[in-house]
Amino acid sequence: MTPRTRHRIKWTFITLVLLVVAGLVGGELFARFYLGLGDPPLSMGDATVEYLNKPGEYRRFGNQIYVNRYSMRSPEIDKKKADPRQLRVLVLGDSVVNGGALSDQSELATTLLVPRLEAALKRPVWVGNVSAGSWGPPNLLAYVEKFGWFQADVAVIVISSHDAADVPEPSSGTTDWVQTSPLCGLHELLGRWLPALIGSQDAVAPGLSIASIPAQLKPDDPDVQTGLTALRKLIEHGREHDVRILLAQHWEAQELATGPTSGHHLIAGVAKSLNVPIIDVGPAFRAAAKPDAPPYRDNIHPNALGQQVLADALMPPIQSTLETRLLAE
Repeated sequence: MTPRTRHRIKWTFITLVLLVVAGLVGGELFARFYLGLGDPPLSMGDATVEYLNKPGEYRRFGNQIYVNRYSMRSPEIDKKKADPRQLRVLVLGDSVVNGGALSDQSELATTLLVPRLEAALKRPVWVGNVSAGSWGPPNLLAYVEKFGWFQADVAVIVISSHDAADVPEPSSGTTDWVQTSPLCGLHELLGRWLPALIGSQDAVAPGLSIASIPAQLKPDDPDVQTGLTALRKLIEHGREHDVRILLAQHWEAQELATGPTSGHHLIAGVAKSLNVPIIDVGPAFRAAAKPDAPPYRDNIHPNALGQQVLADALMPPIQSTLETRLLAE
């Protein structure tokens, strides 16, 4: 082999290496900064709650996500008030409240409520977002039994019709939830999303799916009995800890056209039997729904507009309940 040939092979090899490196770097930049991959919010298994959001800061699809040490999508908080003037509100729910990776922290109803309540009540206010995708009443009950109510003055349970039968599946655990970070954005793209696009696995977190729960639920269904019993215990547990409970009924997009399904009425029955004030947010979403600007990103999850609608619907009853509580002190 002549020196010229060796020289040509050497530089051909170097060029190929540089092209591969450039491709990997470019692919990582594309996956991380254009697609928003590489830093998914993580979950962790829990023996009683089933699973929890893993505390940390994440950036996903261009959105900021913060989870405090108690797995809330909220600023950090101590269990007991350091400032006796502070008012505390807990908002409990599933992915409707949580917003998921497609909602920036600043867009959440729980975030939007803070400055509005502080301006109205002239006191410091903290709003806790106690939620995770696909949580039902049994998960919420297990959460407050584990962590408590954080000296909340008011708690709002945000619940949808299907939640009447949304109970943990003993065999599922957290195997389908993202529990470890990918090596990089490109690794997530090639390892998770690309196979999903060609049909070999589900790219959507199972907590965002409610297809397994029938639209029309029967009171004697075992899952319905479990769900409604857990809801009743959740309300009673809060009252035992001197928390004033409100229940907000969220409608799926389809219910705006067809009316609430049976689960809605079953849940309302529990609330009425316990004299819990009901906030029916369906009419507010119907009024906000425009063909070119819907308040949903799919059949159930509020988009940024929907989170504003939810905050608008929750604000008056929360403010009124806090004012009543202050007058009673």
